[in-house]
Amino acid sequence: MSSRQFEKVLHLKLKRSYTLTMLLVTLHVAGLMSILVALSDEQIIIWFFMALVTLSFIYHFPKMILLRHPRSVISVTQTRQGVWSIRFYNNELVDAHLCDDSYKHPLLVILNFKTNLGRFSVPLFPDALDDDLHRQLRCRLTLSRPAEEEKLLRR
Repeated sequence: MSSRQFEKVLHLKLKRSYTLTMLLVTLHVAGLMSILVALSDEQIIIWFFMALVTLSFIYHFPKMILLRHPRSVISVTQTRQGVWSIRFYNNELVDAHLCDDSYKHPLLVILNFKTNLGRFSVPLFPDALDDDLHRQLRCRLTLSRPAEEEKLLRR
């Protein structure tokens, strides 16, 4: 995203996030409840949609919460030159390009990467990283802003 030099390598080793766990459980339970309320008469359709929501939970829980799926991102590294790499649970290391649509906020950082394996989004709540690392990441994202955005801010 930028050719800016940094003092040191930024290595983010992800931990399980209680916030993300509660959000995932809440959204899936709300989905199941809304199916029951909206489709109270259609038994076959209710079971079909409940199975879809349950399968979604079964897929996302090991991938996003337990970090045990082969494509679960377990660490993200940015070198001093600004090059990003992603390490998956199966120990595969992939070079990545940080997309411009990544999001940063004190309560949530979403890193969107483009790799030769496809696109990956890494949601990082403050409890998924150490406090200092979460702050450093937000600072780096601010400093790594694309040149077009910096030009707009100068006006």
